[in-house]
Amino acid sequence: AFTPEQKYELAGMLSDAGVHIVDMGFPSAAPSERRALELILEGKREGRIRRDLEVLVMCRSNARDIDVTIDTLAKMGARPSDCTFFIFTSGSDLHLKYKIGKTLLQLEGRKAEEWLDLPVSFYREANVKMACAAIAHARSRGVEEIEFGGEDGSRADVSYLIELAAACYRAGGTRYSFPDTVGFFAPDARFRAGPAPE
Repeated sequence: AFTPEQKYELAGMLSDAGVHIVDMGFPSAAPSERRALELILEGKREGRIRRDLEVLVMCRSNARDIDVTIDTLAKMGARPSDCTFFIFTSGSDLHLKYKIGKTLLQLEGRKAEEWLDLPVSFYREANVKMACAAIAHARSRGVEEIEFGGEDGSRADVSYLIELAAACYRAGGTRYSFPDTVGFFAPDARFRAGPAPE
């Protein structure tokens, strides 16, 4: 865990090294994350960090994370367009059912007792709806650049990732991200999608 000042220092080093994009963290998670964002954007305004350095902020696929981040930007005199929002969800069937499954059940108005009995197809469909709703919400709040993707993508079914990506582009996403998350890929790995577990 880095302090806001350490994150600012690292962002400056990455800027000096010519990196194009920095992921500064998760503003809705903690005041320290919001302070790091403030320092980094101040550094850009004052020229200590390159003005063309893209600053990415992470948000889960829910309105609360997006709203907290936008409100944080407003309090520091910044706009949603000053950052790229990485609005992420889950990509692999394991994550869909076992990490965010209960959230998806709740969003779909289903009972918690149904969790283990419902097929993966239910979670896939609900996840697409949730991700698209979050992207549409961010767009409605003035966010212009939206990176999106599914956590654990390297263990996901490729056809599902394509479906998720296409829907998120239609909803207003601007750049797809392919998270490895758990280090499943080795540098020489070949992507093999297997059948989805039920």
